[in-house]
Amino acid sequence: MFLQQLVTGISVGGIYALLATGYSLIYSLLDFSNWAHGEFAMVSAYIAIVLSSFMGMPFVLAAVGGMAGGALVSFLCERFAYRRIRRNGAPNMFLMIAAMGLSNVFQQAANLIFSGQYRSYPFKLPVSTIKVASAYIGVLDLVSLAITAVIITILVYLINKTQFGLNVRAIACNAHAAKVLGVKVDRCIATVFVLAGALAGVAGVLYGMK
Repeated sequence: MFLQQLVTGISVGGIYALLATGYSLIYSLLDFSNWAHGEFAMVSAYIAIVLSSFMGMPFVLAAVGGMAGGALVSFLCERFAYRRIRRNGAPNMFLMIAAMGLSNVFQQAANLIFSGQYRSYPFKLPVSTIKVASAYIGVLDLVSLAITAVIITILVYLINKTQFGLNVRAIACNAHAAKVLGVKVDRCIATVFVLAGALAGVAGVLYGMK
Protein backbone atom coordinates (compact mmCIF):
# COMPACT_ATOMS: atom_id res chain seq x y z
CA MET A 1 0.00 0.00 0.00
CA PHE A 2 2.83 2.40 0.85
CA LEU A 3 4.56 1.74 -2.50
CA GLN A 4 1.31 2.29 -4.36
CA GLN A 5 0.66 5.62 -2.65
CA LEU A 6 4.31 6.63 -3.12
CA VAL A 7 4.24 6.09 -6.89
CA THR A 8 0.89 7.85 -7.21
CA GLY A 9 2.14 10.79 -5.15
CA ILE A 10 5.35 11.10 -7.16
CA SER A 11 3.35 10.88 -10.40
CA VAL A 12 0.98 13.67 -9.41
CA GLY A 13 3.87 15.65 -7.94
CA GLY A 14 5.70 15.33 -11.25
CA ILE A 15 2.79 17.01 -13.04
CA TYR A 16 2.91 19.89 -10.57
CA ALA A 17 6.68 20.00 -11.03
CA LEU A 18 6.26 20.59 -14.77
CA LEU A 19 3.88 23.44 -14.05
CA ALA A 20 6.13 24.90 -11.36
CA THR A 21 9.24 24.64 -13.54
CA GLY A 22 7.73 26.83 -16.24
CA TYR A 23 6.49 29.25 -13.62
CA SER A 24 9.93 29.50 -12.00
CA LEU A 25 11.67 30.02 -15.35
CA ILE A 26 9.52 33.09 -16.01
CA TYR A 27 9.97 34.33 -12.45
CA SER A 28 13.75 33.98 -12.65
CA LEU A 29 13.89 36.21 -15.73
CA LEU A 30 11.26 38.87 -15.05
CA ASP A 31 10.97 38.72 -11.26
CA PHE A 32 7.18 38.63 -11.22
CA SER A 33 4.53 36.01 -10.50
CA ASN A 34 2.78 35.03 -13.71
CA TRP A 35 -0.67 34.36 -12.28
CA ALA A 36 -1.93 33.32 -15.72
CA HIS A 37 0.47 30.37 -15.89
CA GLY A 38 -2.04 27.89 -14.46
CA GLU A 39 -4.52 28.95 -17.13
CA PHE A 40 -2.03 27.92 -19.82
CA ALA A 41 -2.41 24.37 -18.52
CA MET A 42 -6.20 24.73 -18.52
CA VAL A 43 -6.23 26.03 -22.10
CA SER A 44 -3.99 23.15 -23.21
CA ALA A 45 -6.27 20.56 -21.64
CA TYR A 46 -9.34 22.07 -23.32
CA ILE A 47 -7.57 22.25 -26.69
CA ALA A 48 -6.70 18.55 -26.39
CA ILE A 49 -10.34 17.78 -25.58
CA VAL A 50 -11.61 19.84 -28.54
CA LEU A 51 -9.15 18.24 -30.95
CA SER A 52 -10.04 14.74 -29.81
CA SER A 53 -13.81 15.29 -29.36
CA PHE A 54 -14.74 17.44 -32.35
CA MET A 55 -11.94 16.72 -34.79
CA GLY A 56 -11.51 13.04 -34.00
CA MET A 57 -7.76 13.22 -33.52
CA PRO A 58 -5.93 10.35 -31.79
CA PHE A 59 -4.87 11.06 -28.24
CA VAL A 60 -1.17 11.56 -29.05
CA LEU A 61 -1.90 14.17 -31.73
CA ALA A 62 -4.48 15.87 -29.51
CA ALA A 63 -1.95 15.99 -26.66
CA VAL A 64 0.70 17.50 -28.93
CA GLY A 65 -1.88 20.02 -30.15
CA GLY A 66 -2.74 20.91 -26.56
CA MET A 67 0.93 21.40 -25.71
CA ALA A 68 1.43 23.57 -28.80
CA GLY A 69 -1.67 25.57 -27.88
CA GLY A 70 -0.30 26.24 -24.41
CA ALA A 71 3.01 27.37 -25.88
CA LEU A 72 1.25 29.67 -28.36
CA VAL A 73 -1.00 31.28 -25.73
CA SER A 74 1.99 31.84 -23.47
CA PHE A 75 3.95 33.44 -26.33
CA LEU A 76 1.06 35.73 -27.25
CA CYS A 77 0.69 36.88 -23.64
CA GLU A 78 4.38 37.78 -23.54
CA ARG A 79 4.41 39.43 -26.95
CA PHE A 80 1.30 41.60 -26.66
CA ALA A 81 0.95 42.16 -22.91
CA TYR A 82 4.08 41.68 -20.83
CA ARG A 83 6.61 42.96 -23.38
CA ARG A 84 4.77 46.24 -23.83
CA ILE A 85 4.76 46.78 -20.08
CA ARG A 86 8.47 45.96 -19.80
CA ARG A 87 9.41 48.33 -22.62
CA ASN A 88 7.52 51.14 -20.92
CA GLY A 89 9.77 50.68 -17.90
CA ALA A 90 6.80 50.03 -15.61
CA PRO A 91 7.32 48.40 -12.19
CA ASN A 92 6.96 44.63 -11.94
CA MET A 93 3.69 45.13 -10.06
CA PHE A 94 2.15 46.15 -13.39
CA LEU A 95 3.16 42.78 -14.84
CA MET A 96 1.44 41.01 -11.96
CA ILE A 97 -1.71 43.07 -12.45
CA ALA A 98 -1.71 42.21 -16.15
CA ALA A 99 -1.20 38.54 -15.31
CA MET A 100 -4.16 38.56 -12.91
CA GLY A 101 -6.29 40.18 -15.62
CA LEU A 102 -5.27 37.58 -18.18
CA SER A 103 -5.95 34.80 -15.69
CA ASN A 104 -9.48 36.10 -15.16
CA VAL A 105 -10.05 36.46 -18.91
CA PHE A 106 -9.01 32.85 -19.55
CA GLN A 107 -11.15 31.54 -16.71
CA GLN A 108 -14.27 33.43 -17.78
CA ALA A 109 -13.75 32.52 -21.44
CA ALA A 110 -13.48 28.84 -20.55
CA ASN A 111 -16.58 29.09 -18.40
CA LEU A 112 -18.54 30.74 -21.24
CA ILE A 113 -17.40 28.29 -23.91
CA PHE A 114 -17.37 25.02 -21.97
CA SER A 115 -19.59 25.92 -18.99
CA GLY A 116 -18.74 24.54 -15.56
CA GLN A 117 -19.44 20.95 -16.57
CA TYR A 118 -16.98 18.17 -16.02
CA ARG A 119 -15.18 17.26 -19.24
CA SER A 120 -13.19 14.19 -20.18
CA TYR A 121 -11.38 12.80 -23.18
CA PRO A 122 -13.73 10.96 -25.57
CA PHE A 123 -11.81 7.69 -25.41
CA LYS A 124 -11.00 5.15 -22.80
CA LEU A 125 -7.70 5.60 -21.08
CA PRO A 126 -5.84 2.53 -19.81
CA VAL A 127 -6.80 1.78 -16.23
CA SER A 128 -4.84 -1.44 -15.89
CA THR A 129 -2.43 -1.93 -13.03
CA ILE A 130 0.85 -3.69 -12.49
CA LYS A 131 1.36 -5.72 -9.37
CA VAL A 132 4.61 -5.04 -7.55
CA ALA A 133 4.96 -7.03 -4.34
CA SER A 134 1.62 -6.44 -2.63
CA ALA A 135 0.94 -3.09 -4.34
CA TYR A 136 -1.02 -2.36 -7.49
CA ILE A 137 0.48 0.52 -9.47
CA GLY A 138 -1.53 2.19 -12.21
CA VAL A 139 -0.14 2.18 -15.75
CA LEU A 140 -1.23 5.82 -16.18
CA ASP A 141 0.82 6.80 -13.13
CA LEU A 142 3.90 5.09 -14.57
CA VAL A 143 3.40 6.70 -18.00
CA SER A 144 2.94 10.12 -16.42
CA LEU A 145 6.02 9.62 -14.25
CA ALA A 146 8.13 8.52 -17.24
CA ILE A 147 7.05 11.50 -19.37
CA THR A 148 7.80 13.91 -16.54
CA ALA A 149 11.24 12.38 -15.90
CA VAL A 150 12.21 12.60 -19.58
CA ILE A 151 11.04 16.22 -19.91
CA ILE A 152 12.79 17.36 -16.73
CA THR A 153 16.01 15.63 -17.82
CA ILE A 154 15.90 17.38 -21.21
CA LEU A 155 15.18 20.70 -19.52
CA VAL A 156 18.11 20.35 -17.11
CA TYR A 157 20.41 19.63 -20.05
CA LEU A 158 18.97 22.58 -21.98
CA ILE A 159 19.54 25.05 -19.14
CA ASN A 160 22.97 23.80 -18.07
CA LYS A 161 24.65 22.63 -21.28
CA THR A 162 23.44 24.81 -24.16
CA GLN A 163 23.97 28.37 -25.36
CA PHE A 164 20.28 29.07 -24.81
CA GLY A 165 20.60 27.97 -21.19
CA LEU A 166 23.65 30.17 -20.74
CA ASN A 167 21.71 33.13 -22.12
CA VAL A 168 18.81 32.43 -19.77
CA ARG A 169 21.12 32.31 -16.77
CA ALA A 170 22.85 35.51 -17.88
CA ILE A 171 19.52 37.35 -18.17
CA ALA A 172 18.44 36.01 -14.79
CA CYS A 173 21.61 37.47 -13.25
CA ASN A 174 21.57 40.83 -15.03
CA ALA A 175 19.43 41.49 -18.10
CA HIS A 176 21.07 44.81 -18.93
CA ALA A 177 24.58 43.38 -18.82
CA ALA A 178 23.47 40.39 -20.91
CA LYS A 179 22.06 42.75 -23.55
CA VAL A 180 25.33 44.71 -23.66
CA LEU A 181 27.19 41.44 -24.22
CA GLY A 182 25.04 40.66 -27.25
CA VAL A 183 22.31 38.43 -25.80
CA LYS A 184 18.99 38.97 -27.59
CA VAL A 185 16.99 39.47 -24.41
CA ASP A 186 13.51 39.82 -25.90
CA ARG A 187 13.96 36.76 -28.09
CA CYS A 188 15.28 34.71 -25.17
CA ILE A 189 12.41 35.78 -22.92
CA ALA A 190 9.89 34.92 -25.65
CA THR A 191 11.51 31.49 -26.03
CA VAL A 192 11.27 30.91 -22.28
CA PHE A 193 7.57 31.80 -22.38
CA VAL A 194 7.06 29.30 -25.22
CA LEU A 195 8.93 26.65 -23.23
CA ALA A 196 6.99 27.45 -20.05
CA GLY A 197 3.70 27.30 -21.95
CA ALA A 198 4.64 23.94 -23.45
CA LEU A 199 5.49 22.57 -19.99
CA ALA A 200 2.16 23.86 -18.69
CA GLY A 201 0.53 22.21 -21.70
CA VAL A 202 2.02 18.83 -20.89
CA ALA A 203 0.96 19.23 -17.27
CA GLY A 204 -2.59 20.17 -18.29
CA VAL A 205 -2.96 17.19 -20.61
CA LEU A 206 -1.49 14.75 -18.09
CA TYR A 207 -3.69 16.13 -15.31
CA GLY A 208 -6.70 15.79 -17.60
CA MET A 209 -5.87 12.12 -18.06
CA LYS A 210 -6.26 11.61 -14.34
